[in-house]
Amino acid sequence: MIRPDTPSRGYLTHPARRLVVLDSPRLSAFRDFGWRYETVRVQGWGELMGCAEQEPPSSAVLLDPFADGDAEPDPRVAELLRRTPSVPVVSAVEMNPWRVGGARRLLEWGVSELADLGVERTPAALLPRLRAAHARPLKRRLEPALSRYVSAPALTLLRAAAEVVVDGGGRTELAGVFGVGERTLAGWCAREGLPHPRRLFPWMRVLLALSLLEEPKRSVLAVARLTGYVDYRSLGRAVRQLTGDTGLATTRGRSFAEAVQRFDAELREMRERVRERKRRARLGPESIANL
Repeated sequence: MIRPDTPSRGYLTHPARRLVVLDSPRLSAFRDFGWRYETVRVQGWGELMGCAEQEPPSSAVLLDPFADGDAEPDPRVAELLRRTPSVPVVSAVEMNPWRVGGARRLLEWGVSELADLGVERTPAALLPRLRAAHARPLKRRLEPALSRYVSAPALTLLRAAAEVVVDGGGRTELAGVFGVGERTLAGWCAREGLPHPRRLFPWMRVLLALSLLEEPKRSVLAVARLTGYVDYRSLGRAVRQLTGDTGLATTRGRSFAEAVQRFDAELREMRERVRERKRRARLGPESIANL
């Protein structure tokens, strides 16, 4: 049985992700993360912006948002988050009482995690922050749009699916996250009112693609390949099939918000079917015949 607090273990088997580090003296120790992250160091905000605009959503950015003695974070952090919202940003901060307000501002801007350089001084100490930040942008966009009737175990499965799809994985990898077979995973999805994994992952790839296409520097072809499609036509067909939209809008012109509403409507329909099955099971065949 899956519990709402079941931890995702996908980071144990994923291929090395990329960590883009804005080089600074306080971040000089963060170089070797072993097989978990390939570290790419960039010099200056211009290079960071250009690099982040091309990074896959499995990457992360690590930066120090404060100049020496400043209480307020560099406003270019907000600009980075506006231009590339799909790539999680981890801010490494030397926490001091006068920076509490600035740290709160960073969270308001949308950074995925705040690391305290007074405690998390080594790559090993920083790894839990990076794992927590993984796929955070997609999860932040997805969860508020879902009905409150989505169960806690279903949310656990959706969060793990978001982490897996951002890494380019599918139902086999999701089953591996929980250490079960694909048949067990499909049974969990059916019980919690989620689509079969064969349909769930096309949905997750389409939602990820539409969120990426909101970034103007990403081409439709690049996004299609990042999300597992051969070309932009394959992505366009997947969007139309899942959303039921047969209009003339281009793939880039289609809305993430509208797509996630359609996904949530499908979840509500499936949840009602699950509730009806449970109701019939409680009543029994004789009671149903007498209704």
